[in-house]
Amino acid sequence: MENDNSAMVPSKFQRHLVTNHLSLLTKDKSYFERSLSSKIKQVKVFDKQVCVSEKARVASYEIAEMIAVNLKPHNLAEEIILPACRKIVKTMIGGSADIDICKIPLSNDTINRRIEDMSENIEQNTEKTLANSKFALQVDETTDIIGNAQLIAFVRFIHENDIIDQFLCCRELPDFTTDGAPAMTGHLKGFVAHVKKLNEHILVTHCFFALVTKFLPSDLNIVLEQCVEMVNYIKSRSLKSRLFSKLCQAMEAKYESFLLHTEVRWLSRGKVISPVLKLKDEMKISFEQNKNYEFVHLLEDKIWCTKLAY
Repeated sequence: MENDNSAMVPSKFQRHLVTNHLSLLTKDKSYFERSLSSKIKQVKVFDKQVCVSEKARVASYEIAEMIAVNLKPHNLAEEIILPACRKIVKTMIGGSADIDICKIPLSNDTINRRIEDMSENIEQNTEKTLANSKFALQVDETTDIIGNAQLIAFVRFIHENDIIDQFLCCRELPDFTTDGAPAMTGHLKGFVAHVKKLNEHILVTHCFFALVTKFLPSDLNIVLEQCVEMVNYIKSRSLKSRLFSKLCQAMEAKYESFLLHTEVRWLSRGKVISPVLKLKDEMKISFEQNKNYEFVHLLEDKIWCTKLAY
């Protein structure tokens, strides 16, 4: 048996040269040294290009994640982020660094694919985790802005001694046309009834917060109705609404407008009440200017404000 260095025998080198590279038979040693040096340089350039390409791909995913988390348009990466990064790098570092920045794929379609890839990866990892652990599922059926029924699902599970709350999915429900408890908890056609057919041992509880808000004590319900009246008073006329926004801007308030309270669309009461609590001073000034002293007295009443906060 030949040893591992048998191919290095000079006679075999000579035979390989004559058999496969006859045109190189007359070349001297320096020619082969130059060829070897050229090959080494080519390998280094190739390794560098591969390294830059891999870094560019990672950077592309990281920027796509930032855009997705902040709910920004996908074209923001190519039109704003990339030019800004080029200017920053060119000013602070110089050289060819800005050229390497241009190698990051940030087109609208690329960002869209990156976000879809990350979403699919999160979904696969969540499925694997849930398959090997106990979990609680929270679902709710709601109506979006164009009237379509949507099912939103969250899961809660324990992973490495941490309690994880994970958004699971949002799916359109073309067969459901109602919003609220009946579509979810109906014994015959509701969501719970369908789930029970698959596993009758599943424990089901209704959202206690939703039940509480349906049966508010009379004194709290009056406060809620008065709050809604205040918001509707400002939102009822476009001029009033614009003037109130200007007032909030001048006072550097956190909010500049209100959401309209409605029992039909899925708008949390908390999202309506929270700006009212934050804009009490601005609302008071607005009502005083419009000589609506009834609302002014309510906003000055500490007990009323406490009930609203509750």
